Amino acid sequence: MTAREVDPAALPASFAEMRAVLAEIGWRERLTHARDGGWFTVFLDGYGDVPGRTVRGVWHGPEGDPGAMRFWGMAPVDGPSKGLAPVDDLHVVVDCARNYPEPVPMGDSES
Repeated sequence: MTAREVDPAALPASFAEMRAVLAEIGWRERLTHARDGGWFTVFLDGYGDVPGRTVRGVWHGPEGDPGAMRFWGMAPVDGPSKGLAPVDDLHVVVDCARNYPEPVPMGDSES
């Protein structure tokens, strides 16, 4: 199964929102997905123009029910590692992409 088989229109509105932000700021995107035992997961990775500038959005839920899909993502963290930390707020992820390299403090996310 390929990412082309994912129907973006059948995903939650937050997926379209993140995709629009990546296009707006000129970042490349990579769409992948997985299916397992009736569960569906979509990964949307955004890549900036500088190596290491990346964010990730993940939508996971029962197959065929976009309204039940839950979001989590990965965004930059404080410190010298410049690693990514899990966050559960789409707006933290897209704000980090727009304002990169502004870090997200470890463990700081709001729903």
